[in-house]
Amino acid sequence: MVIRWLLLFALPILLCAAFFQALLVTGEMFRSNLFFSAYPYGAPFPVGAAPFPGTPVNGPAPNPPESFSVAWFAADVVLTAAIAFVIAWFVRIRNAWPASALATGFGLFLLGAGSFPAFPFWSYGFSLWISWLVAFALSAAIWTGFELYRARRQQG
Repeated sequence: MVIRWLLLFALPILLCAAFFQALLVTGEMFRSNLFFSAYPYGAPFPVGAAPFPGTPVNGPAPNPPESFSVAWFAADVVLTAAIAFVIAWFVRIRNAWPASALATGFGLFLLGAGSFPAFPFWSYGFSLWISWLVAFALSAAIWTGFELYRARRQQG
């Protein structure tokens, strides 16, 4: 029972949240370093704010500042997965693979489109993060509806 729960509920949410966060941070880091000055990137917590390693630093600093924080990235993944767990538990979804895959695909689409997401919040990354959570909630609710429809159809 626990293995089934891990494979169908916990694993897809954790994998897709980590994959989405990795793409979000990477995409926003390149956007920050190539198009803008080095503003904080990552969502919901900033994971970095410095230019690429090896970039000249203004002033007498011996080393370039840190460009990525693993601890804050892990906090982003854990918070994203925790919110997705609560959403999935609330809609009582049994198989989280479809909802996780659809939300991640939607996030990749928005990230690849390069346009500003539908929810204009503080930053580009935070807007994409909110979009991923909304897409996960909608796809989880729709998938739960399909599961209920199939269960009722088999009974009657």
